[in-house]
Amino acid sequence: MTLSPGAKLGPYEIAAPLGAGGMGEVHRARDTRLGREVAIKALPAAFAQDPERLARFEREARLLASLSHPNIAGIHGLEEAGGHRFLVLEYVEGETLAARLARGALAVDEAVEVCRQVAAAVEAAHESGVVHRDLKPGNVMLTPAGTVKVLDFGLARGGGAGGGTGATDLSASPTMTYAATAAGVILGTAAYMSPEQARGRSVDRRTDIWSFGCVLYECLTGRRAFEGETVSDLIARILEREPDLAALPAGVPPRVTELLQRCLVKDARSRLRDIGDARIALEEALAARTPSGRLARSGTLSPGATGAGAAPARRAPPFAWAAGGLVAGALAVGAAWLALGPRGGGEGAARAVATEIVVPDEIAQPFGMALSFDGAYVVVSGFDPDAPAGGTPRPRTYVRRLDAFAFERAPALDDAFGVMPARDGRDLLAILPESPGSSEFKMVRLPQDGSGPAIKLADMGLDWRGIAELADGRFVLGLGDSAFAVMPRSGGDLPPAVRLDAGRPGVLRYDVSFGPTDLERGFLVSVVSYVNRAFRFSVGVADERTGKVKVLVEDGGQARFVAPDLLAFTRGDVLYAGRFDPARLEVRGEPVPVWSGLLSPGGFAPAFFQISRRGDLLYLPGAAGGERQVASIARDGTVTPRFTETRNVRSFELSADGRRIVFGVTNQRGIDELWVSDAEHRDIRQLETDQGADCNQPRWSPDATRIAYRRVGEDGQDGIYVQNADGTGKERVLAEEGGASYRPAGWRPDGQTLLVQRTVAGVNDLLLLPLAPGAAREAREIPGGAKGRANARVSPDGRLVTFWSDETRREAVFVAELTPDGRFGRRTQVTPASPTLPRWGPDGRTVYVPDDRGRILASTITVGDELRASPPVEVWDMQKLRFGMWHVQPDGSLLAGMLRRGEGEARVHHLVTNFAAEARRKLAEAARQ
Repeated sequence: MTLSPGAKLGPYEIAAPLGAGGMGEVHRARDTRLGREVAIKALPAAFAQDPERLARFEREARLLASLSHPNIAGIHGLEEAGGHRFLVLEYVEGETLAARLARGALAVDEAVEVCRQVAAAVEAAHESGVVHRDLKPGNVMLTPAGTVKVLDFGLARGGGAGGGTGATDLSASPTMTYAATAAGVILGTAAYMSPEQARGRSVDRRTDIWSFGCVLYECLTGRRAFEGETVSDLIARILEREPDLAALPAGVPPRVTELLQRCLVKDARSRLRDIGDARIALEEALAARTPSGRLARSGTLSPGATGAGAAPARRAPPFAWAAGGLVAGALAVGAAWLALGPRGGGEGAARAVATEIVVPDEIAQPFGMALSFDGAYVVVSGFDPDAPAGGTPRPRTYVRRLDAFAFERAPALDDAFGVMPARDGRDLLAILPESPGSSEFKMVRLPQDGSGPAIKLADMGLDWRGIAELADGRFVLGLGDSAFAVMPRSGGDLPPAVRLDAGRPGVLRYDVSFGPTDLERGFLVSVVSYVNRAFRFSVGVADERTGKVKVLVEDGGQARFVAPDLLAFTRGDVLYAGRFDPARLEVRGEPVPVWSGLLSPGGFAPAFFQISRRGDLLYLPGAAGGERQVASIARDGTVTPRFTETRNVRSFELSADGRRIVFGVTNQRGIDELWVSDAEHRDIRQLETDQGADCNQPRWSPDATRIAYRRVGEDGQDGIYVQNADGTGKERVLAEEGGASYRPAGWRPDGQTLLVQRTVAGVNDLLLLPLAPGAAREAREIPGGAKGRANARVSPDGRLVTFWSDETRREAVFVAELTPDGRFGRRTQVTPASPTLPRWGPDGRTVYVPDDRGRILASTITVGDELRASPPVEVWDMQKLRFGMWHVQPDGSLLAGMLRRGEGEARVHHLVTNFAAEARRKLAEAARQ
């Protein structure tokens, strides 16, 4: 929804924009009926017709309406005009706490008072059953009268005031969006996320207490409690490090320091239990510092208004396994009901054959497909195609027997948030709301043909990580916080949970996979770890009585039993098989690759697949069978394919002459590698061979003979390296030390100076590093510019630098002059919005930037009496072309790569018959070699 000053929206006249982000655009407006100033919040135009965004938007309105407190910005109404819905909010004058902290830390008394009011607001929300989940300085307003207002409940969740858990759903967080809604996705602004939120676990009000601690720390010190150059680095610091309490100013009362420590305990169970206790502690600290013994504060406290929590927005089913659900933290693939039973598959058996199963167009927004235990039918979930515009679509379930051609609707499973076939081949298992619109869920069993009633098996919270059905009909429910419970086949009350433990460092969590049928007591789990700044996946088997986990396969994603003596697991988009010894609980010999082309989100999460009792395989294929296409795109949109790449390409850099490419590739172990090729992709070689070292952020020298890149290894030799393109002459030119990290930003035209981005405590600036022979390797800061620059790129002639910055309090792309003596001169703003990754055209005067609508815009930079940037114009629509990574070639065309999956592709699954036979055949061939 695009609004400009003077526009009318019903009785509201738009005055000026106030801000914009993933959750909405906010404008100051005048209510002409009541003669008052209000704030209008509308969805961005790109999402105005998205049912999920609209549902979340309406949820925010309901949540705000349930709250009444002087420290919470209120809501006047949810209205509609011109076919658009919008919120009418209290207009709050002042500046955000983030803007104030950009000028430095608050005085101790001021910090304590501001945070006291924040705590009072959060306390009122919690007492009304609302968890904010995105508490940060940018969502706190400081009014001229000294009152604090907490804003933006767009990520909030309604729930029990007692801190019950709930599913972590997707948000268009200002800084983090990992994938479509799924159980366990990470949301919230990264620097203020709690450890449980960063791990993708479900959260309760204790996550707000952690975020509050981060805000309190930043108010007192003027810097964030946890910093990182990348999201991965930041998450690692949140999970592994403690805040630097030595940075607190000398005047902080011991009571406040103790409160800060209790808020920032990583284990939520040991954290401060109630934000009201934080408010009381801050009030007591203020009273102790006031001569009168009374609080001299602005604003008043009142009990939080009571009321039911808002109805939840649409959640993606916990069993979602389509492309949107395969993200870090969304590994609870309990819908994959696989089988263990007698299977054929000797060397003489029939060869494996793949066929397509296509979901028809009348099934709207398909989000998952499951193969029955006996391999006789599939179940697919979608949404109601007849949902009213602006309404929340309801899940629908369809069943197709593989000896038939049509999917049949299963009305008994309307509103199911997860459906999977049971072991007996006749029944379906489903997660249903207790009643329409309820936020409480239950697990039920019912006949596949709908001929009988649903039988309730268990009450289900949303904090679960996989379900396994054992050979004797019992269920293993994977619970949050790496625990599980075993239930009888007939269901009942949830028994006491047992914790999973592999006795190894760095484990983030365990996800229950489908269990083996003939093990005496045990089931498969996926072990998710964070080691050496990287996520790692391995396969383990858990003892159902003790919870002890024995790791079977390192570097393995999801695992399933093909037969009692045959285990299959993923590495990237490849499915491996290994011989399994049920008596010793171990994989014998070296596993072999059997099938490739599975959809895999990269080195961050395993691929999805299922196997039936008779050894057939069902999987969602990767785009173009796992191949990534690279193509040239002319200005008129004509696409000319260049080559395909089967490796897991994450990025690429084109040399200035357009003749060479360096690829960033994530291997099957989740490690970043660099590969160099000619422009036609014929001569290909790996640049960096150090084992276990992540190498990324490559930048070509102007003559395309050298590459600068960032290296992070297990040996501690981190920093920027320069290497010849033929792989020789590797040299570390800048070491990471003292809490600073570096990445190359580009070269000056002479090839003797490297522009470097330095990050210290989350603050970016740019340096010049001389590389001439004999020159001292001493990087110096470029004078004449403010902090905060990132994603910098040097123009081909070295005279200009483009970069992303929030120095104007709004994220935007800028261009600045770089003088011959290495200083910043004049600058100009290129974009009014917040695109990233600006790139230069070959002429050195055109800047290309992607916007949030999937377009690439171009702006011409004029260098004369003044430095000016022309208004950006659309050049390519990347959303229509469905390409991701890109560079502008010397002839002005685009070189783009990483073909994305589309709606049509998500409708096609592959069914491989005789997969078990293929696995045994390849194992036998490997044994003979």
